[in-house]
Amino acid sequence: MSSRLRIPSWPCRSCGVREAKPEIQPHGVEANVKDRFAPEWILAAQAWIVVRLVMGLAWLVTETSWFASVATKDSTKSLGLFLWDGTYYRDIAKYGYADLDEFVRRFFPAYPLLGRAGGWLLGNRPDIALILLSNAAAFAASILLYRLVVERMGDERLARLSVWCLALWPASAAFGWVYAEAFAMAFACGAMLAFSRGHHGRAAVLAMLASLSRPTGVLLCVVFALEAAPQMLALIRGTGSGEDESPQAKKTLVGRAIATSRLLVVVSSPAIGLGLYLLWLQDRFGTYGSVTEAQAQYRAGWHEPFSRFGQAVLEVATGDRRDIINLGFAVVVIAALVVGRRRLPLPWLIGLGATLLVSLSANNIDSLGRYSLSSCALPVALAALVQYVCSLPLLKHHQRSANIAAFSASSAFLGLYCVLAWSGRMIP
Repeated sequence: MSSRLRIPSWPCRSCGVREAKPEIQPHGVEANVKDRFAPEWILAAQAWIVVRLVMGLAWLVTETSWFASVATKDSTKSLGLFLWDGTYYRDIAKYGYADLDEFVRRFFPAYPLLGRAGGWLLGNRPDIALILLSNAAAFAASILLYRLVVERMGDERLARLSVWCLALWPASAAFGWVYAEAFAMAFACGAMLAFSRGHHGRAAVLAMLASLSRPTGVLLCVVFALEAAPQMLALIRGTGSGEDESPQAKKTLVGRAIATSRLLVVVSSPAIGLGLYLLWLQDRFGTYGSVTEAQAQYRAGWHEPFSRFGQAVLEVATGDRRDIINLGFAVVVIAALVVGRRRLPLPWLIGLGATLLVSLSANNIDSLGRYSLSSCALPVALAALVQYVCSLPLLKHHQRSANIAAFSASSAFLGLYCVLAWSGRMIP
């Protein structure tokens, strides 16, 4: 029986001992398919169904007279699942970029182009294809997240909780709408899982697709650089290499150079994906600046993130409630970062922190909850936060009730998030 060589990894955040990856079954060994695959598939299906039931109930609320009284002139109820950015993704899938306004180019191409291809298979119905793709990607993201946490951290309970935190994070409503977030999350989780398993080529392709789905996908460069650092140091010292190299190759300069180049490709792949889109815009339209210009215009200019957070706190405290939802998301993410510092791998924490800083780096911080979904670490950190709160002396003897209360509240906020988005009172 052949076994895989262990790659150097970051130390465990709580004890300083290096994390040991769970043993991987060698190829050719028969396994019980149900025991191996059923847990994450059933869990993902349960979470997927619950979220869509909550969104369905929220849609029923939009049929009430109360909703009519709170809806604004910007109400997107008539657009259904194509609310807000969904209309742009639909139009890109239908007509391409050339026939649309210049600012639409800030919506990256992977999701709408796959929708166009799927629409061709459905009889020229890219709108239906986009809905199916988004919801299928949400299901896939849950499965990949579960496997990533189990294989990287060896904690099945945390993995199950992470899937529910991803599903019931209020801004995850975008996973059921025509938005690219589900695609970006699935690609990012798949890339990190492939990298963890030593499949560097697969990781690079998926990371490129993540950055071609959402511009914040480029932040995967930060995570992969930190994940690859111990391995690259070991290669430089001649003490380790990639998992797929033979022991003989590891001792040679050429073998170490090949392994190093593979790591560098993975680290740079998100930036390569972003660069390919910008180069295409330059070749097709003569400029790629429309992406950053449109984003800067939408976000009302850039702003230093720490003072922007303080400004939001001050505004809410003095009665200006425009940013109260975005501030709430930011506070929860910060709390999850603080609690998760002893549980999550360091690269994941830094990646989530970078995502939050980018989300706060604007005068307009709308959609902060949705932008935070650019990091695969978010649901894991939220799960660690839930476990911490439930372990407090006041709640440790009532953990089941505390978990039910937490997820019931999150479900309620998810429904409220949908209603507010359809009413036009909030930009998701």
